[in-house]
Amino acid sequence: MKNAENLPGFFILGAEKSGTTSLYYYLDQRPDVFFPKIKEPGYFSYVEHKPRTFLYREVDWSIVVDNLEDYCKLYEPALPGQLRGDASTVYLYDYETVIDQMRKHYRSDVSRLKFIAILRNPILRAWSKYTMAVRDGIEELPPLKAFQPETIRKRMNEGAPFPYDYIGYGMYCAQLEAYRNAFGPFEVVLLDELDNDPVLVLERLSEYLELPPFDFDVSKKFNVSGQPKNALFRFVGRLIFQDFKSKSVLKKLLPYSRRLRIRTMAGEVLFQSVRIPDDVYSFLLETYRKEILELEKMLDKDLSGWLKK
Repeated sequence: MKNAENLPGFFILGAEKSGTTSLYYYLDQRPDVFFPKIKEPGYFSYVEHKPRTFLYREVDWSIVVDNLEDYCKLYEPALPGQLRGDASTVYLYDYETVIDQMRKHYRSDVSRLKFIAILRNPILRAWSKYTMAVRDGIEELPPLKAFQPETIRKRMNEGAPFPYDYIGYGMYCAQLEAYRNAFGPFEVVLLDELDNDPVLVLERLSEYLELPPFDFDVSKKFNVSGQPKNALFRFVGRLIFQDFKSKSVLKKLLPYSRRLRIRTMAGEVLFQSVRIPDDVYSFLLETYRKEILELEKMLDKDLSGWLKK
């Protein structure tokens, strides 16, 4: 396909709320890696159609790229020799559409693609996503109601976008298997590994991407979620974290890395972590127990800690 040589050569697939932003930031430090100003263009999931709005408010979807010309333009500033990347967390969840579109776009060139998936305990991932949705004003239901299959199914049928599928995002086995069947083996990182020894993980990923060693700054984590400490902080937090059309100009003026640092500093001041209620934890544990055990076999990694509170 025309322009295929200008398309990215590797993808951070997700999962959402699993450390993708930190991984993006670390790899973006490399001078031989290029990410566009829009961190999550989501092109291969949203080809020719923008996402639909959330249930409780209108949002600005201007950062989503849904046509090839605009997507290729994102990579025009890349320098010769830089490895182009795309870090759109919807790609792991929306694997059927994404794999189909990648095959159509890359055709015989598809063999050059590299993929990185970063996974988090799906119990903690679902809770983190829920608390972020409450923080951002797109969730009004209590957690046990929001997590129910019938609630999720009803919302999706009503046209709500993917993020309301709190449970489906954590069903990693089918997602990983589909990518492996389509493109062969790729790198899977656990958030626990990135937290415990980020340098070792980044060395492994650099080798996988066929890049030389690099001295990464791993002193900071990014996009940590939580709940506002008080009503005032809730108001201020929504001004910073919600996507309003009036913020589109600011997004164009400030590079993503600068906005990420601002959001991270604000989050550290405004938010605090919220413990998972016992009844919610029990529900999520039973929901994901079989999935975690199957993933443990698939990855040949000890995930027994994911089954302990």
